Amino acid sequence: MTATLASGLNLKFFGYFDGTVDLFHLNGLDPEKDFKVGQKVKARVLWDSLATTPKKFSLSLAKHVLSLGIASAEFDEEDGKDEELSARFPVGRILDDVKVVRMDEEWGLTCEVVEGEAKVAAFVHVRPFELFVARTIADLHFPPKISRITDDHLASVPKSGPWKVGTVHRARVIGYSALDGLVQLSLQPTVLEQAFLRVSDVKVGEIIKGTIKRLSDSALFIAISGNVDGVVWPMHYADIKLKHPEKKFKVGASVKARVSTLSFLSNVAGD
Repeated sequence: MTATLASGLNLKFFGYFDGTVDLFHLNGLDPEKDFKVGQKVKARVLWDSLATTPKKFSLSLAKHVLSLGIASAEFDEEDGKDEELSARFPVGRILDDVKVVRMDEEWGLTCEVVEGEAKVAAFVHVRPFELFVARTIADLHFPPKISRITDDHLASVPKSGPWKVGTVHRARVIGYSALDGLVQLSLQPTVLEQAFLRVSDVKVGEIIKGTIKRLSDSALFIAISGNVDGVVWPMHYADIKLKHPEKKFKVGASVKARVSTLSFLSNVAGD
């Protein structure tokens, strides 16, 4: 180990190559308090930089990376076995006490989620997802935006703003980074207010409200919430067959319907 920094560690291996370990790959340890220059550690290579001579490498000390396993939320032995992040923190779940522990003006907020004996790292992006090489499950549920911190345009995070280190916020789970072992969050009011984030949040038989998006010759399409849509087939337009459904269903109008089926492949609820 050649240096300990607030953002991670600098290492040298094989006596020649330089490597860095990001903060998220230290198993929750503090790089400046829990490691010492000259200390030997076991790491796995994540990737290398072809643009440098000699090559520089990104390394990981994370338990799930070293074991080629899956990142989990670790709990006290009395609480039971470790649980995968996706099971403990499903997409759509709202967390009331998310604490900011580190802030990067250009990238976003590093947060901590505490549940009982478990401490899980989380991140709120400030930059567009399309800038990241590794796409995540969050992209499947939410289109890329400039920020997951606020609905307003935010090019960088102000150090003295409402998201400074130590502040606590309400957030919603929008995805995961399996490699980094992170829960991805959004603080956006519009995301927090959405009734449904995934088709699996909707229950068959449930009465829901939506907005008419489009009426075609074959079906009526309704926006339910977020990226969850509904489709109504002509046989379910009314108790009797409508000769002119365009007179009853206007784009933008609010409607109420009961869910009859779910399509997980298309993210559509059938009414």
